[in-house]
Amino acid sequence: MVVFNGTAKIRVVEAKDLRPTEWSKRFNSSTTGGQQPLLDSYVNVDCDEYHVGQTATKPRTSAPNWSEDYTAEVHNGKVLGFSVFHDCALPPDDFVANCRIPFEDLKISTNDIWVSAKKYLSCRAKSDTFCASATCVMCL
Repeated sequence: MVVFNGTAKIRVVEAKDLRPTEWSKRFNSSTTGGQQPLLDSYVNVDCDEYHVGQTATKPRTSAPNWSEDYTAEVHNGKVLGFSVFHDCALPPDDFVANCRIPFEDLKISTNDIWVSAKKYLSCRAKSDTFCASATCVMCL
């Protein structure tokens, strides 16, 4: 297991084709014509379950674009986490998708690297398909 020590610079860029889960659609009767309801989505970023940041909520979209940066001092870091939620009028917010990226998968060097998290993201739906993407930058 590879551990990371240093400054992590993380950029949450965008998500594509976000869909609400069956659970989050339980009270929504406004779907007409087979259209999926749009989400008010945001991302929580963590490193080894320690909160790093939360993006702004992007209202009524299935393809939000955040382009927000976060910096965290990491000591013996093992995993970066991204969790997407739908901002509900009444708490708790609905879970949409999440991904966990082990630092060993990042192949960290002294240069900036970009990793598409698409292969790590999964959706709690009947078809366990990838439904979002995020980009992470790590700098030493």
